[in-house]
Amino acid sequence: MGSGCSCIADSRNSSNEITTMELQKNPRKTVSTIFEESNKETLLIDQVIDTLGKGNYEGEKDPWGNIHGKGMFFWEDGTKYIGDWKQNTMDGVGRLVKPNGEVYMGEWKQGMKHGEGVLSQGSKVKYEGSWAYDSKEGFGSETWGKHAWFIGHFRRNKKYGQGSLFWEDGSEYKGEFKNNMMHGSGELTWSDGRYYKGEWQCNKMTGKGLFKWPDGSQYEGKYYQNKKHGVGKFKCKDGTVYSGYWINGKLVEQKE
Repeated sequence: MGSGCSCIADSRNSSNEITTMELQKNPRKTVSTIFEESNKETLLIDQVIDTLGKGNYEGEKDPWGNIHGKGMFFWEDGTKYIGDWKQNTMDGVGRLVKPNGEVYMGEWKQGMKHGEGVLSQGSKVKYEGSWAYDSKEGFGSETWGKHAWFIGHFRRNKKYGQGSLFWEDGSEYKGEFKNNMMHGSGELTWSDGRYYKGEWQCNKMTGKGLFKWPDGSQYEGKYYQNKKHGVGKFKCKDGTVYSGYWINGKLVEQKE
């Protein structure tokens, strides 16, 4: 295994030139043997182009000429990868930099992000955590700027399962997620002091829950798409209680 610079391009020597040069180097070789070796090299170049695209490679190779070991690949569009290779694919630990400013540093498997890694998309968006075959999968954290972030579980690039979400204004949610939305059981505290703990569906308060206002009033009961809907009890800040059946946020049937 050695190091060197291999330029992957379409230009190749003609069959006659290869044959003449090889026969001069080694007269004992037959013409058929030279053509066979030349075809193997051409097939290997085609395989690398099909896998990676056109570009330049500098680094280690195995005895058969495959990209294998430590090396750097520079694509024609400006993308570059520096790190581990296995059989012409990114495999191991490496750093991929794209022209749009996206940078991934971490583990790879069969040319895909797999394992632990950090993906930075410009100066504001950053993900750090587990990957599985190019998707955010498992535990990780995602930040947007300096004051908004999520920490928890992901499935197929989406927030899924238990997690905590913090907004720039200071609001925060802790609970269950599904497909990037608050879904299941969770509690949300707004920056103005409002508080809700209960059930969620698709980012909306739906199901049983308790809502508290900063002035001391509160509602406990059923919600549907952020509105009081069903059996519930509202307690005013002065202690007055309204209990009964609610529809679209309004009390329609009061109980003593």
